[in-house]
Amino acid sequence: YRCNCHLDGEPTGSDHDATFHLLDVDVIEPGTTASARVQPHYPDDWRVVETGSTFELREGPRVIGRAVVVELFPNDPAS
Repeated sequence: YRCNCHLDGEPTGSDHDATFHLLDVDVIEPGTTASARVQPHYPDDWRVVETGSTFELREGPRVIGRAVVVELFPNDPAS
């Protein structure tokens, strides 16, 4: 799933593109939680993110979800 993400602490209007890959489920129902791996389209824009950071998933101005970072993976350009 591809959407815009608004990182906490950033000015309004500074959303970042990312692709979400759900883990262990195929669909997330409203009001439920799930694990996903997030692949930022421009990783340099996500340098402020650390374990425990939160961000919103958005479709235009509408917030469709909230995320908490539980683990970071190194950005390996060779992979």
